Amino acid sequence: MICSRKIRLTISLLALLCIFVLPAFAGEIIEDFDSGDLSPALWEVRAVGGASFEIKDSQLIMQSPETADGILLAYVPDIGGEDITFEFQFDISQGGDVSAQAWFAEVPVTPDVNTEVNSHWQLVQTIMSATTYAKISDGTKVIPDTPIDAGSNIYVFELVGDKVTFSINGTAVATIDKPENLNYFHIGPDMYTSHYGGRLGVLEYVKVSGPSVVPVASAVRSEGKLATTWAGLKS
Repeated sequence: MICSRKIRLTISLLALLCIFVLPAFAGEIIEDFDSGDLSPALWEVRAVGGASFEIKDSQLIMQSPETADGILLAYVPDIGGEDITFEFQFDISQGGDVSAQAWFAEVPVTPDVNTEVNSHWQLVQTIMSATTYAKISDGTKVIPDTPIDAGSNIYVFELVGDKVTFSINGTAVATIDKPENLNYFHIGPDMYTSHYGGRLGVLEYVKVSGPSVVPVASAVRSEGKLATTWAGLKS
């Protein structure tokens, strides 16, 4: 009888552990481009015109040679209203027109013509050769021009409750009220087919974490010049 009670107690404790503890450790996925596969449930590279991409030396390399070209990496799931963190390492030290964007949009975005301020995005961080800044959809700068190291840097968007915190290389640089409709995350060197040319973006890794983030089994997706995978964070 005592043994039976101990077994039932152990099972109950394990159930509580699964409900309350495991989700805190399960909500993280990391793409470091160490392999040639990417889960189609999580990532999609969208290229327009003559833009191209490849995975080489554990990097996702996106190229937009002409003004009419455009390219971005999209996180496929709808994240609207969730607490979630995006961390990525981006190198813009190569290429001609040195600049890139990481942004949240109300709807999934493919590179297109920008006739005004892009009507899709709600929050965008622009990364240039020596500085970075962020704007919301009405054009207000929520991060002023901030110096960054030449080459490769680590950027973080942390969406928690009604706030967004921006960090660069482990240092928080700003916290703002979270704009509405931050539903889809994108990153790339050229989000427009009406601006910019000669752009090249090198993405080292992307990490996504949060209570609702669920890792998925590795699956192959081949689109154009990309076949993308899941692995561990670059050291």
